[in-house]
Amino acid sequence: RPLTMADVQRSSEAMLAGTAFCLAGVSWIEGHSLPWPGPVTLRLLAAWSEGAVWTAQVEKERAELAILWAADPWLNASGQ
Repeated sequence: RPLTMADVQRSSEAMLAGTAFCLAGVSWIEGHSLPWPGPVTLRLLAAWSEGAVWTAQVEKERAELAILWAADPWLNASGQ
């Protein structure tokens, strides 16, 4: 169902999510102030950041292994 102003007035927190910016807390909707950033927003951002750091580390190690693989004639003997 669509969000109503009564829903907004009862809410304790709001956020927007998108691929370009991950997560953004909302501080007001139609004149109704909300805590910003709220506790759920902060927990979700921390979890996302932890996952993003882990993913970046895996990609870095994968790239380093690819360089080593290409440079080592013993590892690259199969032609892969």
